[in-house]
Amino acid sequence: MATRTLILEVDEDKADALVDALSQRSYLNIFELDREQRRARKACPCCGKRLSKEKAVQLNEGYAVALLRLARMMRRAKSIIITNKSNPRSKLPPVEHDRCLDLEAVAIRRLVDFGLVREFADGNRVTYHLTTAGIEFLRGAGEHSPAILVYIDENLIETSDSISLEQITFKQVDKNQFVRDVKEALDSISAQTMSFVMTGQMPLV
Repeated sequence: MATRTLILEVDEDKADALVDALSQRSYLNIFELDREQRRARKACPCCGKRLSKEKAVQLNEGYAVALLRLARMMRRAKSIIITNKSNPRSKLPPVEHDRCLDLEAVAIRRLVDFGLVREFADGNRVTYHLTTAGIEFLRGAGEHSPAILVYIDENLIETSDSISLEQITFKQVDKNQFVRDVKEALDSISAQTMSFVMTGQMPLV
């Protein structure tokens, strides 16, 4: 027998009651594309489009190295301009170049989602700086949470787990040297900048 697929939109507080009522009808199939059904299905039952898979991102060496690079830049400026293909350095005035750091757009978004970096509007510039959690993570002061981010189509849907710097596996750089570099970089950040990190506010004078 031919079938038709319909899409219904219902208020959240009435959804369960509607599903219960419709489930009593033997001729109806209900597709609620929650995480479990998305995992079980390859394509959307309505349009046939292939469903995106979940992508898990682990806090790892690459992100730790990016944090160190940010920390080094914060010796020069309270907040850093991230440059990449989406925001090329060549389009910025030369006076801003000293506080520019080349980093992929997806990497800085991940660091923000990990809670290790904060986006900050410095005048008409979008800039970034380490958070208190980011500094504590680099210092090795206990575990940081989250350690895993789960995305669907670049939409963050879940965070989980925790990890310390000590638990990070280093393959590209020497871990002991990394720790020494972190200490040097953080010790070089001014008290004024550290105060900005803690409060998120710049002093007026």
